[in-house]
Amino acid sequence: MNGFLEMVTVSAEAGREQLLVVLALAVACGLAIAIADLPPAARTGVATAVLVRLVLQLRGMWPGAAEQVIRVMCLPGGSWRLETGSGTVGAQLLHAWGRSLGPLIALEWRCDDGRRRRAWLWRHRCPQSQWRRLRVQLRMT
Repeated sequence: MNGFLEMVTVSAEAGREQLLVVLALAVACGLAIAIADLPPAARTGVATAVLVRLVLQLRGMWPGAAEQVIRVMCLPGGSWRLETGSGTVGAQLLHAWGRSLGPLIALEWRCDDGRRRRAWLWRHRCPQSQWRRLRVQLRMT
C-alpha cells in the first residue's frame, strides 16, 4: 500500500526535554540579567517579566491544559488534525522547524477554532516509520 495514503500520527506529549529547554533558557536569561549593567529597578522589572513569561509557558505545558497538543495527525492530502486537552480540532500548518535532520521538529498551526497551537515532536518518542513519513510529508508541503 502507498504510504502517502495513510495517516501519520505522532505523539506530542510534553516531556522532560521541553521542560529542560525552558528551564535552561530561564537560567540563561537570569544570568544575563544578573550581569547586565542596569539600575536595580530595571533589573527587577526585567527579572519579573521573565518569571511571569516562564510561569505562563510552564502552565501551557501542563498535559491537561486546553491548548496543549497531545497528538498530531497528518491526514492524506496534507490536512491536519490535532488532539488537544479540549478535544480534536482541524488545523492548517503555518511553520515547521527542524524538518530535515535532528531529533526535534517544532510545528505551529492555525486551528479551526481560531487559536494558534505549537508542538515539539521528539524523534525518540515516535516510531521510526512514522517519524520518517512525517519528515517526508513536511518536505512535500
